[in-house]
Amino acid sequence: MSRIGRKAITLPKGVDVTVNGQHVTVKGAKGTLEMDVMHNISVAVADGTVSVTRANDDKAVRAAVEAMQEQAQPVETKEQIASVGTISAGDPEVDSKISDAMDVVGKD
Repeated sequence: MSRIGRKAITLPKGVDVTVNGQHVTVKGAKGTLEMDVMHNISVAVADGTVSVTRANDDKAVRAAVEAMQEQAQPVETKEQIASVGTISAGDPEVDSKISDAMDVVGKD
């Protein structure tokens, strides 16, 4: 699921994901990524998608996520992307690099 959300992630062609207990391996054209996920996170691969769920997804967490989603605003302009980069990195020099990178790779 996207960032431990509710939507499954569709795997692109040429990407293979294997799960062995809490160990997740992702292989693609550019290399391999391996990661051990926390014990309360479950990763499942089926029908070309990856689903991630969290075991203790209680009401308080869901309410907080819903409140944040209600306040969320789309980031569309290069300036907005740069602003998010500054906030995320805590460094105003990083903002233009992130903004330029997003121009190259796209938002999706």
